[in-house]
Amino acid sequence: MRPDHNQKGFTLIEVLIGIAIFAIGFLAVGAMQIRALNYTTSSGNTSEALELASAHAEYLYGLPFYESTPKDRDDDGTFHDDLQDGDHKDVGDRYTIEWEIRHDEPIEKWFLEEYLVDPDDPSSSTEKKYMTVSMTIEIRVHENRNTNRTLGEMEIVKIWESDEL
Repeated sequence: MRPDHNQKGFTLIEVLIGIAIFAIGFLAVGAMQIRALNYTTSSGNTSEALELASAHAEYLYGLPFYESTPKDRDDDGTFHDDLQDGDHKDVGDRYTIEWEIRHDEPIEKWFLEEYLVDPDDPSSSTEKKYMTVSMTIEIRVHENRNTNRTLGEMEIVKIWESDEL
């Protein structure tokens, strides 16, 4: 018997090379899917953090500027606890919300003289006590497991409305 060299087909080496090329391509697609899932998760966490920051901004914006109206007090006002000057923190199950309050410089025309002076009593005090009329609030949201990475950040300005008198 003579060997027939006209046979059509693939050799074992050709099949192994084809399988190797297919495996490399399949691994690349798998790595791309894993990366896409990680980006989707990261994007979801960032969206959730921004929603928390926005909700907290609305909460702070909705608080009354002062604890009581100027007519009910003798001093220049007490701010709500969450609106006190400085740093604040609220740690939740998954996220930490931090906010910093900076009271802006009082504007000279906003003072309590009209509430401290009794028009019927000329001996009443005429001391001017200036009030803060705006504050800048910076809000940052971190994931509890990675506090070095800020997921969401925003800044708002809260303005005291004169009708709060």
